[in-house]
Amino acid sequence: MKILLQTPTRLTIRHYPLGGWISTAILAAMGMGSLATPVTTPEEGMVLHAIVGLFVGFIVISAWVSDEAKVVTWIFDKSVGTLTVKKRGLLVTKVSEYPLQDIRKVRRETRIDVGLYGIEILLSETRRLHLCLDYSLFVDAAEKGVNCISQFLNL
Repeated sequence: MKILLQTPTRLTIRHYPLGGWISTAILAAMGMGSLATPVTTPEEGMVLHAIVGLFVGFIVISAWVSDEAKVVTWIFDKSVGTLTVKKRGLLVTKVSEYPLQDIRKVRRETRIDVGLYGIEILLSETRRLHLCLDYSLFVDAAEKGVNCISQFLNL
């Protein structure tokens, strides 16, 4: 997570999902590494290559469409009263806007099994926005982000 711009009327934060990128690279490397498995017949080699191709293809497609692998930019703009969320993938950027007045709370979120954190914005009891879908922040970085956003919005 990086704070790109912080002025009295605008706050821009970008999150690069390093956790998602690293896990995708590791899985793809494992798939490619399995090509070194010794085979005794040409048929075994063809089957192995087909399985590896499907595995690596699945990993690449999953990374392509998953929100966890997208670069997320949050733009809080007091001059127009909106939060703009941009999720940039390999080929497509999805843009969503929310009124700043709808933001009720900013908090740190965690997944118990991982020990890493993300940042969550509560718009209502049922609507939430997540800055770090891959939960790749350490506790101090998550707290810094929560405090920065909360202070900017006077929450």
